[in-house]
Amino acid sequence: MSKHRFFHTRRKKKHRQSVSQMPPANPSVIQDNTSSLISTDGLRSLISRLNAYRTWWNCSRRLSGFATGYLEDAGVLDVLKPFNVAFGHHYHPGDLNALLDHSRDSLRALSVGLYGARFMLNAVALFQQVVNAYGDPRLSARAVAGQELEKYGVSMFNDLVWGTVNLLTNYSEACGLPAQYIGPLIMSAYLFDVLLFVARWMTDAHRTGEKTALTPLLQDEWQAKCAYYQFNIVAATVLIVSYGSTFFIQAPVACASMNMLANGLYNSAGDYQRARHSALTLRREQSPSVIASDQRSNDGREANQRFWLHLLSNTCSAALVLTAAGLSWPIALCLTLSLFSWQSQEAGASKAGYNRNRLFSGADERSLRSSISSQEDATLEQAQHPGLICRKP
Repeated sequence: MSKHRFFHTRRKKKHRQSVSQMPPANPSVIQDNTSSLISTDGLRSLISRLNAYRTWWNCSRRLSGFATGYLEDAGVLDVLKPFNVAFGHHYHPGDLNALLDHSRDSLRALSVGLYGARFMLNAVALFQQVVNAYGDPRLSARAVAGQELEKYGVSMFNDLVWGTVNLLTNYSEACGLPAQYIGPLIMSAYLFDVLLFVARWMTDAHRTGEKTALTPLLQDEWQAKCAYYQFNIVAATVLIVSYGSTFFIQAPVACASMNMLANGLYNSAGDYQRARHSALTLRREQSPSVIASDQRSNDGREANQRFWLHLLSNTCSAALVLTAAGLSWPIALCLTLSLFSWQSQEAGASKAGYNRNRLFSGADERSLRSSISSQEDATLEQAQHPGLICRKP
């Protein structure tokens, strides 16, 4: 055996030994980290949606209470009395309101607990990433901390502000907050929402301006995002006007209706962005095929129609059912069944339309849906407020 071949064989044996002595990769660790990340994101999304439903229920409950009292004073119960007697409706609207009031304490606790839970979840995720960066010499802990603050900072600041506001307003006696300070505190928090949306808009505009050139698709996406911010700023302005009007006028139904409209606008911002993006894409793309152009036009009309239907549902559905339940349970049952039927048909039509006709290509559509999904979470974070306090006349 030659000298060169002998040393080559020894090197191969040493390489095999070193490889065999290396600790094997543990797929369970990778799977645990992935599942932990997925579970954290899923928990954060669940908290956001629960908070949005809480606010939606509070606004609907408040509007239905004022509307029921107004219709009762207008004599609607006397008109519906023969119908209610025939179907066995024997309770008074006040009985339903008293039953719904039992959940008030739980909802107040959730208004503080959900914000605190999401704040702690984001804080733990941020701290975990920074600690991992300290243990890895290839990473800069300061850079990682900056990236994580950029990712979670707005959400944590929002949760800290609104969690504190809910704590002070819902438990003002325990916190020692005088009653005359509650109104200005809530108004300041609403103004904080507008400033937060403006700051996020300016930050995204700065990031977009750093890019040298934008493709037509990215231009459409940026214009749709601008429309998204404008839409939310309008919703925040409506909320400020509705709450500020309670200090000057005694119109609880009108104030509660404006508050419900603002909440519906918040929860429909994602649908508005989709409709706006569809309109921009249809305007930009000119298809030589008449069938394809008609199909794109149909998709754009469906997106616009879906936005208006969802806005109407987010604004009126729960309040309408609760108001009807206070006056006549058979009417409320018919409305509930009609809403469930419509939502089932809407969900089936949306799924079928998505699978059958795609307005965008696969990669572009995935990019758009990811962007809208992340902004919907941000919208949910902004839509959860302690609600309007209308003064009864």
